[in-house]
Amino acid sequence: MTPRSVRMSRVTFVNPRGRNTWKRLIDMPKVDCLEIATMEMYIMGVEGAKFLCRIMKYLVQTGITPQFIINKLTDVADAEDEDKAEVRRKVTDFIRKIIAGAFAVRTCDYFRVAPPQRDDYLHIDPISLTCAVIDRARTFGVMLSLNKIGLQMPASLAGIWETKLQSSMSSGAQLENNIKSLDPADRDNARYHMKAIENDPERNPTKRRRSG
Repeated sequence: MTPRSVRMSRVTFVNPRGRNTWKRLIDMPKVDCLEIATMEMYIMGVEGAKFLCRIMKYLVQTGITPQFIINKLTDVADAEDEDKAEVRRKVTDFIRKIIAGAFAVRTCDYFRVAPPQRDDYLHIDPISLTCAVIDRARTFGVMLSLNKIGLQMPASLAGIWETKLQSSMSSGAQLENNIKSLDPADRDNARYHMKAIENDPERNPTKRRRSG
């Protein structure tokens, strides 16, 4: 018998020292019905959840606390524009070291289309990772990056991107708010990409008629 609903429980890790608890770091989407679009996103998120589980296990084993990770991310968000790129570089190096330790690899990538096939190299699928995390982690910047490199999103994830896209297209102020966490150069790229989307004849029938 086909179940009418499928639910994944949250994954919780407890620090062996008993001082801190990892809570709600992974939250697989709840599937209330077996619609193809939702199930596709759910299934694609499984690999992303496995990746996150391995990372969290490594963090617990090495004694890194949730607050330490939060502080690292806060450093990037709070950095002044002139310092943001350098702060982000240091945080990125820190994350790469965690991945290298958890998976015993030398290098890794997130968005490379044709990654090298080597035993010491890890390709992280950004689509499965985005499907696995909670909605708050699917920021406009993340979704914009997926769209810019042309990765095929499952229907439900594409719907989330469309909602964020429409919000950013509603006003210039809303767009600036959505990209304020990006580095200054990346903000310029985001504005340029958004302008290209707005001018796309396939999205804008008025522009399609004018071009015709």
